[in-house]
Amino acid sequence: MKRTRQRNKYMIILIIMVLLFICVGCALNNKKNTETEVLIPQVELEQSQWQVTQYGDKDTLNEMFYTIENSAGELVIIDGGYTYHADRVRKVIEEHSNHVTAWIISHPHPDHAGAFNVIMKDKGDIVVDDIYTIDMNYELYEKTAQDYDDFSTAEAFKEVINGLDNVHLVHENDTFHLIGLDFLVLYAWNDEVEKLKDHQCNNGSMMFKVSGKNLSMLFCADVQKEVQKYIIKRHKDELDVDYVQLGHHGNWGLTKKFYKYTKPDKVFFDSNDQIFVTEGTSFNAYKLRDYFDSEGVERVNFSTAPNTVVLE
Repeated sequence: MKRTRQRNKYMIILIIMVLLFICVGCALNNKKNTETEVLIPQVELEQSQWQVTQYGDKDTLNEMFYTIENSAGELVIIDGGYTYHADRVRKVIEEHSNHVTAWIISHPHPDHAGAFNVIMKDKGDIVVDDIYTIDMNYELYEKTAQDYDDFSTAEAFKEVINGLDNVHLVHENDTFHLIGLDFLVLYAWNDEVEKLKDHQCNNGSMMFKVSGKNLSMLFCADVQKEVQKYIIKRHKDELDVDYVQLGHHGNWGLTKKFYKYTKPDKVFFDSNDQIFVTEGTSFNAYKLRDYFDSEGVERVNFSTAPNTVVLE
């Protein structure tokens, strides 16, 4: 009887060990699958061409992560998404020899700067030549920040860039040249933003135009309608572009009055399909969707990501 009990005891231990082995194997396999899910488009580029790629998490309502690369493989990153998107961004950087020519952070909201904060605190072999971001008044922003702003992300961002000698704080009308393309800042944190009682971080976003010789793209980041009149008055002649990344993911952002000046062939919603749902939600992205459809403008979102266009 005693031997039988011992035999049963060993059998139970063996079964538990087998189950644990299976569970660990499944976990590792899931991790591996997750890592390989990052689809990086490969477009054959000529010397005078640049690939712009919109990445998007289909399970996330909204975030923002773009890359721009040239035929030499030089890489510019725009934002990057939430903290839990850091591995995705690392994978893209790894495919570019762990070298980022420039990293643009449009504003320090969690769905834009989260991954950047994580990676810059533990870069490993990653080299980032230059960082471009807004000249934010953090003290004022903290006073007006709402719960959805998650001010802790801005605090973390400020801590990460503090003391770095490769950080460029941009202002309206600033220009810079990256990987063969011209960048023009049309709008960034300024006195107009500081007059607002809410949505300061969104409306303090960096709006910029990227131009090749023949084609251009406008990045509106999270800029919303509160400041569109100001931008139109000062930059309406510079808004005519070929492609547009829509302000605030295309939801409660800039209005069609603004986009009439852009005249794009293609627009990018930084969101999944849920953003177009009207029943039981407060989303209004369907308005821009319907407007661009009526104008015959091609539109994409995370449902088909990664999405690309080529500047030249």
